[in-house]
Amino acid sequence: LVLQPPQQTSIRNVLRAKVVNSYDDNGQVEVELEVGGKTLWARISPWARDELVIKPGLWLYAQIKSVSITA
Repeated sequence: LVLQPPQQTSIRNVLRAKVVNSYDDNGQVEVELEVGGKTLWARISPWARDELVIKPGLWLYAQIKSVSITA
């Protein structure tokens, strides 16, 4: 997750997303995102949540490093 549009990155799958909610889960944070009416989940550290000030309603960019994405 990143707050500004990423530049000069090898990650090609970048989606604008809105934070719906976040949940602590065994030392990690599950972030529920809305992307084009669909739900996407991201797992980040508590440090990342605090550093990015993740909260409901925040718009950000989800960078997805993968071979393929299906909806």
